[in-house]
Amino acid sequence: MSVYTDNGFQNRNEYLQNLAEEYGVDRDTVDSLADLLGESEDFDGLVSSLQDMEVIDDRSYSVPLQTLASAPFYEIEFPSIRDLHYLAEQARQYQPL
Repeated sequence: MSVYTDNGFQNRNEYLQNLAEEYGVDRDTVDSLADLLGESEDFDGLVSSLQDMEVIDDRSYSVPLQTLASAPFYEIEFPSIRDLHYLAEQARQYQPL
């Protein structure tokens, strides 16, 4: 028996997939957070992080770079974790000329 089977899942993979579906987050994001936090945080810190993503995502919006360059720091609303994950994916795919 493992902590995953004790909680109704076959294994960690099934548990992480369930979290992705439950919180509406793509699986890569869940896997990245799970790797960052470690297996010991799967039922605590990982869940809290995914819950925080929902709150942050509800409050974020896109801001043009010109606005960021001229706005005082305290007026800047930063992008959501989902937006940051998307930007990281785009950066990984970028091929310099």
